[in-house]
Amino acid sequence: LRLGALEVLNQGRQPMPMVLDDILVHFDDQRAVAALKTVSSLKRQVLYFTHHPHIVTLATQALDSGSFGVHHL
Repeated sequence: LRLGALEVLNQGRQPMPMVLDDILVHFDDQRAVAALKTVSSLKRQVLYFTHHPHIVTLATQALDSGSFGVHHL
């Protein structure tokens, strides 16, 4: 619902970047992959912060390598 609301609010405007901080920490693998695919399909820049290497592994396995980048801090 929140993603849908953002799309409605941004109609006719330049899309703003989205910042997400470890929103998948309590998701099982199947739901995490579905959420990653949904977020990667958004027409905006998404910054996703996590300290869970498992989420990075899921993204690497499930998403097109050209659709995201990983930066280790």
